[in-house]
Amino acid sequence: MGKLLLPQYQMGGRMRLIAVLIVAGALWSGELLTNGGFEEPLSVGWTKAQYGANILIERSTGHHPDPDYEVYIYKGDGRGYGKIYQTVNITTLDLRFQAQLRFITYASGGTAWAAAALVISYLSSSNTILGETRICNKTTYCPWRNSSRLHLINAPIGSWNHFEFNIDEELVNLPGVDPSQIAKIRIAVFDTCYDC
Repeated sequence: MGKLLLPQYQMGGRMRLIAVLIVAGALWSGELLTNGGFEEPLSVGWTKAQYGANILIERSTGHHPDPDYEVYIYKGDGRGYGKIYQTVNITTLDLRFQAQLRFITYASGGTAWAAAALVISYLSSSNTILGETRICNKTTYCPWRNSSRLHLINAPIGSWNHFEFNIDEELVNLPGVDPSQIAKIRIAVFDTCYDC
């Protein structure tokens, strides 16, 4: 099983995400993601993106109690983000999604905010984002809010938590998304700060 991990941070305006994840089809066994368990280098299957300074994206075995690899994303002080992502074509929405996540967020001063998420984006055949599910942890001033095209699943800080659901069933939480238009799913591990 893959993992998605969010690490801890100690001081102002920081966010860390450590993850282990797997997306498997209900009608067949196996992962849809390439290197979904992070057992190979992140250059296999994943694309890295970042903006700003104080960003660390790594895979290692020291974050979770098991001996397998996890991915760790850290965004320190200052605006910006760090993320890895992967897009897969799908033929059914009857997909089982699983992830183990650990979040630590902190923001200080005024309206500064930090947030981290495992983002499941539902895409059209032309890569237009139709809607998203975000398993996340965010600080007070983060502007992310539930809507007909965005479903937030709030996760606690500090402990490892297991998330598992069927994508088809999750889409009930996104009434603004037409399931018949979904041709791809993008999975991203995302960490961001604003005014920190």
